[in-house]
Amino acid sequence: MTATATPRHATHIPIGASLMALGAGVVWSFGAVSARMANHADPFQYLIWRSVGVLVVIEAIAAFRREPMLLPKAYTSGKWMLWADFGLLLASFMFVYAVKTTTAANASFLGSITPLAAVVLARLVLGERL
Repeated sequence: MTATATPRHATHIPIGASLMALGAGVVWSFGAVSARMANHADPFQYLIWRSVGVLVVIEAIAAFRREPMLLPKAYTSGKWMLWADFGLLLASFMFVYAVKTTTAANASFLGSITPLAAVVLARLVLGERL
């Protein structure tokens, strides 16, 4: 009687992607806390400085990867990209305003429905399938 060995398949765990997802959650969580603690700044001022920080990090990553700058692409990709930029600005502003003026639960709810609003608008404006 011989036993046949079953082949073992190595499971690849995407550590980099997992760390990026974890980091995004941590950064998003601290964003709400830091917005509430920024008593000296109104929502627009907070959003401007947060955006400057994000741009610096994104362009530094692009430079590290030896890729072209990403910011000019946002302004040269057509009118739909500009509308998307405006929509993201509006959603971010409203989230920061909610964080500064209401409870954490309400602000989290408003932040969590942003993707749903994007899906509905994509259907209405762009005619995309749901």
